[in-house]
Amino acid sequence: MRISTLLQVPEATDMYNNSKRDWLGSFVVAALGAGVITSFAVSQGQSPLEGLGITAIAALAAVAIDCLL
Repeated sequence: MRISTLLQVPEATDMYNNSKRDWLGSFVVAALGAGVITSFAVSQGQSPLEGLGITAIAALAAVAIDCLL
């Protein structure tokens, strides 16, 4: 019997096998980050609707990049 079986040590590749993705969590975090910058731009006179669009595009791009990595 192997010692790793007795100690339940995970294989080295198991650490990097992150097949479970939290799409909603990634989207919320990205939207909050983009929303902070966008709220500053809106406070400087940018249209709120345009600011929401920029936030949505930035959040979608961040989730897409997270998916590809």
